[in-house]
Amino acid sequence: MPNVIDMKPYFYEAFLQRAERHSECRNFRKAIRDYTKAIELQPDGWKAYFYRGRTYGNAKDYGQAISDYTKVIELKPDHTEAYTWRGIHLGELKYYQQAIKDFDKAIELEPRNGRLYFYRGNAYQQFTRGTQGWEDLKTAARLGDPLVQEYLMLYGIEWHEPVEVS
Repeated sequence: MPNVIDMKPYFYEAFLQRAERHSECRNFRKAIRDYTKAIELQPDGWKAYFYRGRTYGNAKDYGQAISDYTKVIELKPDHTEAYTWRGIHLGELKYYQQAIKDFDKAIELEPRNGRLYFYRGNAYQQFTRGTQGWEDLKTAARLGDPLVQEYLMLYGIEWHEPVEVS
């Protein structure tokens, strides 16, 4: 029985869905192929770039992932997750200063998202070994991130004072 893609090889959403299934099964090569086909069908479709970036990241091809997240940001400048994931992968490649800039932008877009302070705090700690990383981790804890709270408790670091986030 023919599938949707065989019947409608121009159907962007079908390639996205099949790529997602391949990615869930950790068949990254096939997922990337289908996301690439979706991009060919709809070059301004940020979703295909975003999820292909996630797939490249899962395959540990951080350079390609960063390239795809950059395209997502070009197409959708307020996409917090694209900044976040690009920052994470920049950190994986030890480009901490650039990662911090991406986390800064993500925090600007979602200032109450504790996880973003956690990521930026880790990047600061890798980059400078200074106090800014600890301050970001304390902010993440104050915003309710239980893993960061536990981490800081293990180090005996207080974080309970209220946080001012605009």
